[in-house]
Amino acid sequence: MSYIKFKQVNKSFGSNHVLQDISLEIEKGQLVTLLGPSGCGKSTLLRCLAGLEDVDSGSIFLEDKDITDVSPKNRGMGMVFQQYSLFPNLTTFQNVAFGLKMKKMDKAIIKEKVDDMLEIVGLSEAAKQYPAQMSGGQQQRAALARALVTDPKVLLLDEPLSAIDAKLRQNLQVEIRNIQRNLDITAIFVTHDQNEAMIMSDQIFLMNNGKIEQADSPTDLYTNPKTEFVASFMGSYNILSKDELLKAGNYELSCDSIAFRPEMVTLQILEEDNILFEQSKKNTIENVLELYGTVTLRMPHGNFLRYSINCSDITIKVDTMFTEGDIIHSDTKVKLTIPEKSILYY
Repeated sequence: MSYIKFKQVNKSFGSNHVLQDISLEIEKGQLVTLLGPSGCGKSTLLRCLAGLEDVDSGSIFLEDKDITDVSPKNRGMGMVFQQYSLFPNLTTFQNVAFGLKMKKMDKAIIKEKVDDMLEIVGLSEAAKQYPAQMSGGQQQRAALARALVTDPKVLLLDEPLSAIDAKLRQNLQVEIRNIQRNLDITAIFVTHDQNEAMIMSDQIFLMNNGKIEQADSPTDLYTNPKTEFVASFMGSYNILSKDELLKAGNYELSCDSIAFRPEMVTLQILEEDNILFEQSKKNTIENVLELYGTVTLRMPHGNFLRYSINCSDITIKVDTMFTEGDIIHSDTKVKLTIPEKSILYY
């Protein structure tokens, strides 16, 4: 039985239909990501779950109970936002303890719970510091501790790391994931960053124009995108329309487009007189797709090189391992080979 369930949820702001018949299920203890471009509806969906936005139609269930009309304070949600929203006149300890004090809990219990949570998020030594004395990463840890200390049923994180620099962001991604696993809490993470979603998630719901485009594990979403949008959003897929493939290699397609990943392409350097491509003959993809072109750009990406290959004015991206002796220079004529089993058809 699912822990959280959205059933045909709709939400509009004026004429803008932000959520369109959203139905999804989340299991207890999972960290799932709502991923998608700006304006796709991911933050609105999170706010509907928290009760901060009313749905126009549809239902939301938590532990098999309909919470669609339950007030936000009675839903048992802990929220962390992009803005830390810490009280500037309160210390870290006081900020984290704030929700417990509002519940009029015993002071000794508050101290025990806050001390434990500050240790979990690595802020024990910053307990007496004020927000202005803390780094962005420390402030976000404090916000996370404040959300978790009340023992919420679900932790909601709305792009909590987008204002933090890249290196610290990577560290916090790992820390949040470890804390979520150790506490065994169900968490929903909103982001527009594909890499962040891939690192943190048990499952990703990729949204586009108010709908769930695909729901899958990070690996399956990347290796088996169901639509052209998913392929273009999740990675650096080469996506060629029917007309582009005809222009690039004189291949005919019975579908609208194909996609393949840059790392699935094999490059072979050619001499000018070895290019035997028959432009007058139309080809079909059988065991392999073969294209011919010229290297126009080479860019290092960590431990691999990304080449841009011009195939009759159609650019193909190719990724190869970064080996100094195997670098291919600009203006080199090359043959591209893509196994048919690596090609996706749309």
